[in-house]
Amino acid sequence: MDWKKFYLQEDDSQRRVDRVLRRLLPHKAQGQIYSALRKGLVKLNSQKIPPNRLTQKGDELSVAAFLFENESQETKPCEIPFPAASQDSVSNQKISIEKITVFQNEHIVFLNKPCGISVHGENSLAEFFSKSFTKNATSISFRSGPLHRLDKNTSGLVAFSASLLGAKWFSEKIKSHEIKKSYFGIAEGRISQEEIWRDEIEGKSAQTVARPLAHGNFGGLDLTLVEYKILTGRKHQIRIHGASHGHPLFGDEKYGGQKRPAPVRGQYFLHAYKMEFPANDLSLPNFLQGALPENFCAFLKTYFENALDIFAPFL
Repeated sequence: MDWKKFYLQEDDSQRRVDRVLRRLLPHKAQGQIYSALRKGLVKLNSQKIPPNRLTQKGDELSVAAFLFENESQETKPCEIPFPAASQDSVSNQKISIEKITVFQNEHIVFLNKPCGISVHGENSLAEFFSKSFTKNATSISFRSGPLHRLDKNTSGLVAFSASLLGAKWFSEKIKSHEIKKSYFGIAEGRISQEEIWRDEIEGKSAQTVARPLAHGNFGGLDLTLVEYKILTGRKHQIRIHGASHGHPLFGDEKYGGQKRPAPVRGQYFLHAYKMEFPANDLSLPNFLQGALPENFCAFLKTYFENALDIFAPFL
């Protein structure tokens, strides 16, 4: 009998072997997996084992090769279809995961998310990343996923786990506010000096620092290019804070922004451009930056005098 052999890694350790097999053979029913274990078609270190046997790093998992015959194999390059963010943006296109990867190592991957694609759900960044990541994964039971979220029309840095250690570390540091996140956005109205916004969002305290960088005008509407630093991580925090303090994001109709002309109605400019990290053992740098989208740059060039000079390091 032909066998496929897998050598279990750290992220496969201390897991029930039947659950490892569910990841390895996703199209097999639970009963089929139990049947294969009973018949000795799956072995751990050359021994027949029960479904509840816990795995260890370094174990050799042998699976009868014919069990993989009906498993679908993804062979096409992973590309993300997403709509153009606006007329002043690039046309509809496909972006490969590799092209939007800012940083990756064995623990965490950082992507520069385009505007117009959701982080979670069907046809999302998470779905396409998972397909791409699975092809090169060393662990057979760990599944990568996004470690935080950005709104669909917000672009910028999103972290994905590549190991269990990376997922735990990032989640802990986000919770303790040790990872600092900064955004660039275009707000309505004129903000002349740095403002600190402190409010409750859904019953929880939230704090945002808004620092004006440049001023522009669109059809008689004053606009301010703002650097936002969020000291808490509430849902829609920048959008809600800006609206409640008289400076909604330009075009963000949900939170009081003025309507933009079709076909870009409801879209706004907000880009998560920077993450700063505390000292760590994951080989992460002190900070990472994600390049500004083309449509964001085009708008600044057209409606903000000399604004692109500010962004030279981020283009």
